[in-house]
Amino acid sequence: MKKIIIFLSLVSITLVVLFIHGVVSTDTLTQDGKTFHRIGKVNGYTVYEHNELCSLDDERDIIQEDEFFIYYFSCPLSSNYLFKTNGDLITLEEVLKDQNVLIDDLREVITSIRKQPRYDLTNENLKQPVHFKIENYDLIGDVGDYLLYIDKNANIPYMSEIDLEQAELFYKDETGSYYFYDEYSHYYLVVKDDDVTYLPNALILGKITPEDLEAHREQLRYWVIED
Repeated sequence: MKKIIIFLSLVSITLVVLFIHGVVSTDTLTQDGKTFHRIGKVNGYTVYEHNELCSLDDERDIIQEDEFFIYYFSCPLSSNYLFKTNGDLITLEEVLKDQNVLIDDLREVITSIRKQPRYDLTNENLKQPVHFKIENYDLIGDVGDYLLYIDKNANIPYMSEIDLEQAELFYKDETGSYYFYDEYSHYYLVVKDDDVTYLPNALILGKITPEDLEAHREQLRYWVIED
């Protein structure tokens, strides 16, 4: 009888250990020799990340584009993510292709996904943003013959230094490269009557010049790296 009790106790302990191991093991998984760690959940998917760095000399990894924005990693990272649901594992590409997860929801979990407005001069919607409502913007001031506005929801921090790995290049000419500390260019609109343009496009199209921005440099908080 004692032997049976001891045996059952050992079985119970083993099951508890296995259960605990199973719970812990859900924090990691292995695929193709890579170890992935759980980083969060989005729309019923558990998101796993393989923490492997890549070179910033590589081309950026575009994962989705729409009419207004390009979503990308600064270097090839999309294969570093897996999504688990109902025991199945799928890739980042498959999740986005199935349209089961919105890209902006995904960015709350995978913070390295970057977002950049499309500066396509053939895209009329970007020359005149369709979502512009004056009540959602604050006036910064004059830029040439135009007015410069900033999105009221923008939270632009003051930074004493710039990290080019994180910075957003929003304009470039023969004198230098113009950067925001991060992806901030889509917060700024250049407006004249019914002519509404994103700041980088206004520069590209010649509606305003870098000299026009100089008076508002402290508010815009951009850097110029001379070439």
